[in-house]
Amino acid sequence: MASLPLRGPGVIAKAAATLDLLSGGRFELGLGAGGYRQAITAFGGPDRTAGQNQVALEEAVEIIRGLWRPGGSVRVTGEHYSMAGVHGGPAPAHPIGIWFGSVGPRALAQTGRLADGWAAPIPHYLPYEKWRESQEIIDTAAIEAGRRPSDITRIAQLVGHITDAPGEVVLKGEAPIRATAAQWAEVIGHLAGDVGFDSFVYWPESADAAQLTAWAREVVPAARVLLGKG
Repeated sequence: MASLPLRGPGVIAKAAATLDLLSGGRFELGLGAGGYRQAITAFGGPDRTAGQNQVALEEAVEIIRGLWRPGGSVRVTGEHYSMAGVHGGPAPAHPIGIWFGSVGPRALAQTGRLADGWAAPIPHYLPYEKWRESQEIIDTAAIEAGRRPSDITRIAQLVGHITDAPGEVVLKGEAPIRATAAQWAEVIGHLAGDVGFDSFVYWPESADAAQLTAWAREVVPAARVLLGKG
């Protein structure tokens, strides 16, 4: 996730295209508007309000996407970022998706209007019970902007532990999920079928290779079968 206030959109666009070419089309761009104002200013970045950050992010996305299209020139006159006829290129190896990790209603609506993907923040920052409402805000904004909600990929980040014995699973607040592989598969099925997520990232409570192995070998296959993709 690149913090926009610490890097100009032109530099981000060029670096992203280069990384995509070097990786054979495997790079996606996470773009943050700048959530830690004091840390950004301490690092020499601009001192902006949350509203100004959103305006800057919108201008940056226009510039970045313009620079990924070779053959033309990018002209943007904004409050925070401008470009006066810069030629685009190099072209990425594939259409790079721009991802936001939005939390508030205005930022979520901006995700619906502009982003290719939404990485829902871990429950510490966005509690589980807010996920469905957040998805609805994104969907509504996408439709109002003439987009299809399905064009926006959604990632859920899940924190917890894969256990041997069944546990009580309650998706509320930021409580970690402590459950068997079969129960984890049911959680994924619920979040995919009822809440609208496409992909899932597992954050084990402890740095344990056995947990990642269990996720890959037990949870993922069971979830795929449950979703009819096995």
